[in-house]
Amino acid sequence: MKIEEYNNKLTQTFNHFKEELSQIRTGSANNSLVENIMVTAYEGSPPMRVLELATINVVDPYLLAVSPYDKSITEKISKAIKESSAGLNPSVDGSIIKVPVPQLNAEQRQKFVKFAKDKLEEARIAVRNIRQDAIKSVEEREENGVTSEDEMKREKTQIEEGVKNINKQLEDLFDSKEKELTTL
Repeated sequence: MKIEEYNNKLTQTFNHFKEELSQIRTGSANNSLVENIMVTAYEGSPPMRVLELATINVVDPYLLAVSPYDKSITEKISKAIKESSAGLNPSVDGSIIKVPVPQLNAEQRQKFVKFAKDKLEEARIAVRNIRQDAIKSVEEREENGVTSEDEMKREKTQIEEGVKNINKQLEDLFDSKEKELTTL
């Protein structure tokens, strides 16, 4: 594994964690709560994200308005939002879907913080696995005479710095989400 490939994998892990955290409800309206919900809008076509089927607007801190491009699929989008794991209860008002975002109680906030911690741990494990693969690759190249021992040490140092940096970024992102969840 080359250093560029290693860095790309670390970046993908970070981006995946960031996306996972963005879907955690914080008690205030946010487009990311519904934009990735999958909807089977048309017979014979693959499911599409709400973001691809409608515009999503934050009306106020506790209300989202979803306006489908095709008014005939309004009910299907509403049903998909209701059945999603987001815990939202949309209502159809003409051709607009209103999605109230209830405030979280203390128990729900703690549950979401725990969920975010679990996602952080999954990201850390992924980073560890990427690190192990990269170091193994570097050591194999040195054993096969492709790189020198000095080059191997330099690459290992780069790998360790990358792990340290990405773990700090993951921690900072988690801390930010935790603060957002625990602040009333």
